[in-house]
Amino acid sequence: MQHLRPAATEAALALVVLVGAVATAWWRLGAVARGTAWAEDGGLFLRERLAYGVDGTLLRPYAGYLHLVPRLVVDLAVHRPVEQYALTVSAASCVVVGVVAAAVFVLSRDVLPGRTMRLLLAAVPVVLPLAPVEIAGNAANLHWYALVLVPWLFAYGARSWWGAAVVAVLALAATLTELQAVVFLPLLAL
Repeated sequence: MQHLRPAATEAALALVVLVGAVATAWWRLGAVARGTAWAEDGGLFLRERLAYGVDGTLLRPYAGYLHLVPRLVVDLAVHRPVEQYALTVSAASCVVVGVVAAAVFVLSRDVLPGRTMRLLLAAVPVVLPLAPVEIAGNAANLHWYALVLVPWLFAYGARSWWGAAVVAVLALAATLTELQAVVFLPLLAL
């Protein structure tokens, strides 16, 4: 990768982190967990999506939270055949985990310039949960991953308009998924 420009190398590494994190999260789930609709994924979120449609559920509060990203995952899954619903939720949840890992890798560049440390930091959301069955493949638990991502989003100094727009969209999605992210608001001052 030495012949690539530094920005292209970083993008390629971020893509490797994304794919590696998704594959690792998927593998850790195991076949049985992948095919199981857990907690709110197969209950409340699905019932509300079927009853109220996407417009009536995306910002619908439940237990004091909005759960935007989990509801988007469920909305994606209802468009698949019913027998693939649980697999689709699990796969989409693993993709979200991969996006979080790749984003942490990219956003931590100014704090940790060494790639090895950034790769280890990006691996934390994927390998640290001791019970991947109930964490990584479950849309209802994606709010924990939002809490991992938000401090990096709030502290990041974007270098371009497009970078700022991507960070803003991710920050909005993460905050509307986990409202406790507001505790990191002081990081915006950085």
